[in-house]
Amino acid sequence: MRAGILLVIGIFTLSACGGGGGSTILPAPVTPDTQPVIPSVDIEGPYDVMEGEQVVLTGLTNITGNVEFTWVQTEGPTVTAETRENQLIYTAPKVNVNDAQNVSFTLKATAAGQTSSEIWFTTTVRNAFTFEDYAPDTSALVMAATESYVQLGEVTRDTLAKIMSPDGNPIQRCSGFGTREWQLVDNDNNGVVSAGDVITDQFDRCEPNNAIDTTLTGTLRVSISEVDAVNRSVSGSIDASEVLFTEFSGYGDVISMQGAIGFEFSEDIATQTRVRRYQHNQPVIFALNQIPFINIENSTLIQTDDLINTDYELSIDAVLSDVFSLNYYTVVTQRPLTGKFGRYPDTGEIMASDGTNSYTLDVGFPNAPDEYGLVVNGERFTQDWDDVISAGLFNFNAYFSFISDYSGGIFELSSFLGFPANTNENTVLVAQYLSTTPLQPVNTTLGMRAASFPYTTVNAQLVTNGGLLTVTTTDELLPGAAYRFDYIELFDIYNTPLFFNIRDYVTSDAVMPRVTATSLAYRDNDYPTLDASTSVLNEGEVATYSWLDIDNVGITFSAPNSAITQVILPEGFTQDVQIRLQLSNEFGQTAGIAKRIDYVPAPASFISLDSAEGEYIGQGVQWFENVPGAMSVLSGTDLGYDTNHIDIQYNVDLRFWSAQLIGPMETFPTVGRYANATRWPFQANNVAGFTFSGDGRGCNRNQSEVDVLELEQDESGSVTTVSIDFIQYCESDMSRPLKGKIRFNSNLPLNPNTED
Repeated sequence: MRAGILLVIGIFTLSACGGGGGSTILPAPVTPDTQPVIPSVDIEGPYDVMEGEQVVLTGLTNITGNVEFTWVQTEGPTVTAETRENQLIYTAPKVNVNDAQNVSFTLKATAAGQTSSEIWFTTTVRNAFTFEDYAPDTSALVMAATESYVQLGEVTRDTLAKIMSPDGNPIQRCSGFGTREWQLVDNDNNGVVSAGDVITDQFDRCEPNNAIDTTLTGTLRVSISEVDAVNRSVSGSIDASEVLFTEFSGYGDVISMQGAIGFEFSEDIATQTRVRRYQHNQPVIFALNQIPFINIENSTLIQTDDLINTDYELSIDAVLSDVFSLNYYTVVTQRPLTGKFGRYPDTGEIMASDGTNSYTLDVGFPNAPDEYGLVVNGERFTQDWDDVISAGLFNFNAYFSFISDYSGGIFELSSFLGFPANTNENTVLVAQYLSTTPLQPVNTTLGMRAASFPYTTVNAQLVTNGGLLTVTTTDELLPGAAYRFDYIELFDIYNTPLFFNIRDYVTSDAVMPRVTATSLAYRDNDYPTLDASTSVLNEGEVATYSWLDIDNVGITFSAPNSAITQVILPEGFTQDVQIRLQLSNEFGQTAGIAKRIDYVPAPASFISLDSAEGEYIGQGVQWFENVPGAMSVLSGTDLGYDTNHIDIQYNVDLRFWSAQLIGPMETFPTVGRYANATRWPFQANNVAGFTFSGDGRGCNRNQSEVDVLELEQDESGSVTTVSIDFIQYCESDMSRPLKGKIRFNSNLPLNPNTED
């Protein structure tokens, strides 16, 4: 139709020769009897343009002279238009990526009081594919790549901490059925992680920890450039070029990366902050199924965790390109992303620019905290965080659990880098936890009880500081032992009760000191010999012994740095004393064990027990019982019935021990040796009967070797003196002996043959 109108206009033009006024359009002749001519109009302009281009629409009419053109926009984004006589001029608006938008105008012409019919013209505006159009895609890639750096860094930090504070097991079972094995290549042979060393982390379809939500297969290589124990920092580089990242236990799409990322991990004990810094100046390329999709030319990423205030801070600066924008662009942090652990950030601003166009990523939508904003040309629209990241980016230690405004949690804090806990002298850091919301102040004593015999109870101090909960103790803890805690009720600052149990604290078993003794008693010129030769090194091979006088009373040791030593006290000294063995290996790992040695004058009454590990009656520990008046020895006359056995009882408070002995053929015991004695009173006639029990424990069967060193009776037959050494095997388990000494009113030496 538009072509037909133009043809009619052309005909009028050709027939206008010599017409008035030089007009290019021939007006109809007007006579007094002629009616006014009604204008006709047409529009000339482009049908298709790109966003940002200038659009010129020209109105055409058959009327000359004074003509008024009226333009009205009827479709599309509102544009600012300029009119010049019969022309309309505007700039094509922006449209979405891979989209098009119609912009329509109508035109009427008015002349001599007559108005034309309205006609319309539509121009289709197509996307020009500028950098800003890719804001949703590029912002998603930037944040996803950032999370990948953080997750990969957390796997590295976790490995570092395990190697720097080894648990003796470099092989870890992963989620599902995968495995992981790490190894330190100690290039300087100094036995510790130091500059120049390399750590290899071998994954076999492994989800290594809660910091990464994919399966890893291949070798991660970590090169160490510096270890600063004073400032508690480690730096180096991470190379994951040999690692494949997949889902579903190693199957499905494969993501890989080429290039190395520098790192620096540090912690400040005074402020309780942890900093992770990642940086590289050479490209790192991510590929999906071997097809590159993002190239990070260089980047600097800094992540700071404030454990007291439960805050994180994250900044990103990078130059990169991707398959969407097809050119390089920069990412600059204007304000760091900050928020609470386990929450999306509530402040922050990041700008991305290709040098010509730019957009801004901002956060902080109170009514929609799970969204971030993209500001493009002054217009903001939102994206869901869940569509971009797996939540690990804003969780403590990159834990990839769900993020919710209503969720909170308490995490056990393991060593950040494996450096020794920074506590006061003689103070042991037992446990440390982090609450994602600050806690109400608490400073209280908490009981710790050994989970196995002798169930020793020690005191610990529980203190809260913001989100930190710390448990320490100054009491002596047994090596290789587990301790359980009293129940404690805590509240956060919003008065919400927190329900959790402090995990059992297990002391290191790297060095396990063990001391046996001729006895744990002394008197002048009768001193015990202590033997630590059965101590165990589960890590290392070179043992260093150090015997210490805890009470500082002038004790001397015949061999203070040997496994076997005799304790010698000042002559005339009559107090109970404490000594200690400090045992170390070549790695500096150390553990101690204290022993009390009692002053026992003659005549002496006591029970001394040395129980092997796993032995039931003595529960694997040493006992020395010598409370005055606690021991009694009864025989047939005392018991009031016809029997030839002697009955030894020791009772003090709620603890008691007992022993019974009878000779073969149920004869009264005499001085001498009874081999192969069995449980009294069920022994066969041809062997002696003997049983040692107590503290609520006894044997169903036993086999014993008994030496009666002295046995005296008064005229009435009552036993006045007895000394017995024995070895008892409960349930006839010959691998776990109970060795004992029983003395009643005895003048025998406490420590015969004290020094070899």
